[in-house]
Amino acid sequence: MTNDELRRLLVEALEEMKKKALEMKIRGVGVAAILNKNESVDWIGEMIVVETAFNFEEGWNLIAIAWSKCGEAMATQADSGDPGHEKILGECGFVGGAYDEYEGYRLAFAFSGALSEEDLEVAKHGIEFIKLRLKYGQKLLRRENIYSGMRENPMEYRKVFDTIPEQFDKFRPRYSPELFEYFIKAAGIGPETKVLEIGPGTGQATDPILDTGCDYNAIELGEHLYAKMREKYGTRENFHIVNDDFITHDFGEGKFDVIYSAATIQWIPERIAFPKTLELLKPGGTLAMMFLIGDYKTPNEELYGKIQRIYDEYYKPVTEYKNMKEPFDYLHATDYGYVDLTRKDFRGKRVFTADEYVQYCGTHSDHILIPEPYKTKFFDGLRSTVLAGGDKVEFWDTYVLYLAKKAQS
Repeated sequence: MTNDELRRLLVEALEEMKKKALEMKIRGVGVAAILNKNESVDWIGEMIVVETAFNFEEGWNLIAIAWSKCGEAMATQADSGDPGHEKILGECGFVGGAYDEYEGYRLAFAFSGALSEEDLEVAKHGIEFIKLRLKYGQKLLRRENIYSGMRENPMEYRKVFDTIPEQFDKFRPRYSPELFEYFIKAAGIGPETKVLEIGPGTGQATDPILDTGCDYNAIELGEHLYAKMREKYGTRENFHIVNDDFITHDFGEGKFDVIYSAATIQWIPERIAFPKTLELLKPGGTLAMMFLIGDYKTPNEELYGKIQRIYDEYYKPVTEYKNMKEPFDYLHATDYGYVDLTRKDFRGKRVFTADEYVQYCGTHSDHILIPEPYKTKFFDGLRSTVLAGGDKVEFWDTYVLYLAKKAQS
């Protein structure tokens, strides 16, 4: 990594140290330093103040003490305050500086302002955080760049699934065969039908419709998800897909008999989704919207409670799902001109091992956005909890299908 990238990591680690200190109800000064690989003397250092930089009652300069602890850890390559180390000028000999090495990087962190063992706990928390960040290296930094763009523009959260195309393809759930049987019959889908799927992902709801022989068309926002769709279905004569944003894409004069979405349309503001789909449908055409409600509480309430405790401790996403998009209500379709809105539910069941459950949870939009060090602790916690509970998580699923019609005239 470059020195600029490492400096960014130090700032993030100090923010984590600040959170830790506030959780422990202590205040003071945190400092962090790192020596890049193949460097010998050019340490990079940063500092953060947690509410106060001075203890006037005791007459302490917490900034000076924190850097003294950090400097001692740098020089001795050990935690500060070691009684076997003879102090040199500028060193206090206080406990609270932590030292570690990871993948060729030398790390020295310190905190000053509380009891010695509390200072050391905060410093070590910072080191563990930056080690996790270093572990994921450039891949994590690239993903963080994507997430920072999403935070600036909430609509960009729609692209989060595009960061995990292979995992998404393997572990994202498919839909009930009974649902598709009902949908195909109700919408009259066959070889002469022109169909549009909005946001197919990697084909979770594609095969049953494509297999009818219809003129299947899709529009996918994510370039990697689009590539996966091309890889899987590109040789099928009735398969057509474009890599673009449904919101801004110009469909020209094209009209469709059926438009459908599997857990995608809710990512589009309803003020855009309903009018645009209505315009794209032929008179009498069908809009179908399907999604899944998974219940793992009813089958095993004890396991559910233990999993929730992991959520309480480590579920700290960049933002929660409800804040990623504008509110969307399927029942509002009739407010925009649709008629004959109906809902039909179908039942199913899924069973996961611990590893499968973790991989599945890793496809949820908000779970993808959990930053380190919480992300590793969160998923490790889920895995160990399910393993201890018999290596099994059972879901009782409800597959929901909404159908609405465009009036004949």
